[in-house]
Amino acid sequence: MSMDHFSKIDFSKIYPPFLEKAEILIDNCYKAGSEYWIISGYRSVDEQNKLYAQGRNAIGKVIDPKLVVTNARGGSSFHQYGVALDACSDKDMTRAGLQPDWNEASYKVLAEEAKKLGLEPGFYWKFKDSPHFQLDFTLKGIPVSKLYEKYQKGGIPAVWAFLDQWAW
Repeated sequence: MSMDHFSKIDFSKIYPPFLEKAEILIDNCYKAGSEYWIISGYRSVDEQNKLYAQGRNAIGKVIDPKLVVTNARGGSSFHQYGVALDACSDKDMTRAGLQPDWNEASYKVLAEEAKKLGLEPGFYWKFKDSPHFQLDFTLKGIPVSKLYEKYQKGGIPAVWAFLDQWAW
């Protein structure tokens, strides 16, 4: 397994203990017969708001459900804190480049292996986000609002210092 599977993200913006788990996850998936590439990591609040706007009108009402890719507005996504990643499966490994496979079943191995590592996969959420996985904050009782509070006081370094009090 090579780090090429992570070439689309900025490592400096991913929480190091989470990045270590993500590397193990992608390697474990490969050993289980499924290969994934990380296609999205850190997002700014503006980037997240643009994703949130897809399929919605100016006040946030869904107008085209097929275009909706997230229910998280800027500040309420774990991507803004470097503790969430999105992966992609390649539906045709014989062709050069990545041919995204968005078939939900293609992400079952990712979800199963993520759970084994104590990560939370979006595969099991009510609003399915099968390519997504993140640190499992439910295990620590940490709401995203707490990360936002820390971020407002000191940016990503403050969030990561806060997270360092737990073993991940």
